[in-house]
Amino acid sequence: MAIPSENNSDELRQLYERFKAELVEHPQEMYYDEDDLIMVFDMAGDYQDRYVQLQALMMGRRLFPDSEQLELRLGFAMLDMYDDVSVDDFLRVNDYRHGLLWDIIRLRGQHIKPEDVPARLDDLLDRYQFDEDEAVIQFINLITAYECEEWLVGNYRRLVDRCRFRDTALSECAEVLRYHSPDLALSIVEEITRLDPFNADAWIKLAELHRTKGEIDDGLSAIEYARALRPDYYFPLYVEATLLVLRDPASQHAAELLQQVISANPDMYEAKAALSDIYESQGKSDLAEMIWREELRRNPDDGLAQSRLAMVGGTSALSEPLSVFEPDMTEEALASRIEMLLTPDMENAEGIMRLLASYDRSHGLYQLAGEYIKLLYRHDMLDTLIAFVERQRPDGSPEMRLDPSSLPLYAASLLRLGRYRDAALTAREYLAKAEQFCTNPDLSMAFAGVKMTLKYIITCAGEEQYDRDRDPVSEALDL
Repeated sequence: MAIPSENNSDELRQLYERFKAELVEHPQEMYYDEDDLIMVFDMAGDYQDRYVQLQALMMGRRLFPDSEQLELRLGFAMLDMYDDVSVDDFLRVNDYRHGLLWDIIRLRGQHIKPEDVPARLDDLLDRYQFDEDEAVIQFINLITAYECEEWLVGNYRRLVDRCRFRDTALSECAEVLRYHSPDLALSIVEEITRLDPFNADAWIKLAELHRTKGEIDDGLSAIEYARALRPDYYFPLYVEATLLVLRDPASQHAAELLQQVISANPDMYEAKAALSDIYESQGKSDLAEMIWREELRRNPDDGLAQSRLAMVGGTSALSEPLSVFEPDMTEEALASRIEMLLTPDMENAEGIMRLLASYDRSHGLYQLAGEYIKLLYRHDMLDTLIAFVERQRPDGSPEMRLDPSSLPLYAASLLRLGRYRDAALTAREYLAKAEQFCTNPDLSMAFAGVKMTLKYIITCAGEEQYDRDRDPVSEALDL
């Protein structure tokens, strides 16, 4: 993950947070000068906060309609958020503007052929001095957009030499190359620490690079410098914890460091995930569960937290917090939630079944009826399955959706519970429906097993001697 920048000081963070708060509390009274709006936009970008970026741009358009810096930021925002047609229109409107940043926007918006990009990058380096941090950042973004990291390996020194702020250029180059060329990235960050030994961010980045290479002692040494330079900063604690975990996945000291990180920044998801992994390594799954229960209490729709809770807590975890639904939750949203919880070995099947049962009690299941029926049959809950299918539903309710693999299960349940006449009637009804669906060879193949099973159920029902512990579905498919 990217380091929360030390250069983006607490003052900038406070400016960003104040802007966000005022958007909610009294948006009509807000006033920020042009430089503040630019800083809010850039800071919001660090947090991927597109909403705040757009609000800053809209306020800038109203208060400072002639601001070229805000117009530039609109261009970069459009590259990230909008389609090619919109970007083309933006470029046409600003065709008269010139300069390094405008050339970068045009190169990103014009979709240059990959083989032509290196020459265009060379041309920018030859023609311009990079006098602003933003120019360096956007030039690096241009490189990554065209996946020209190999060009940067051979030309990073040229770029640095063209930059007014060498430390920014070196830092941005190292960030891009940390996975593409980790050894080069390491040497670049070491250069930063020599240029500015009091740059805590550089020492953090150096520690992370050593961690990537598995050099634990070197990483711990680097992070010790960062902690000494910024003893009140939580992020070095996180990096130190991740280094300690490489040596001992159950490290208690790492757990204590991560607890401090979460206390300082309750929104840091990476720290919670790392702490959860440590608890599991220590055999303390109950503590890992507590992390994700609290996360779901804060945000009930957090799909990642739901998946994490399912992994660490299994069915017992799923049966509790995930059985509570917001009043307006749709079946489509429920289907997405279940898809995240499914595992190849169906380890969470029982918990998912309880989840569906809870939703059915409060909302009614229609789109997911087939999935629920399959789970009930899998867990031998035949009475519950039959009651679900036969329940009287309100007028105007959607039809229950049954896929081929769930279609015979109601009839099979009736057969196993001795309701032979109902089993035969249902099987014949479903068989007629299956025949109607088979309008092409592919559908005929999909329903072949279904029809075979339904015919077998009809035969067994006619004999009226079927044992509950038998399964007509598997028997039919084994014939």
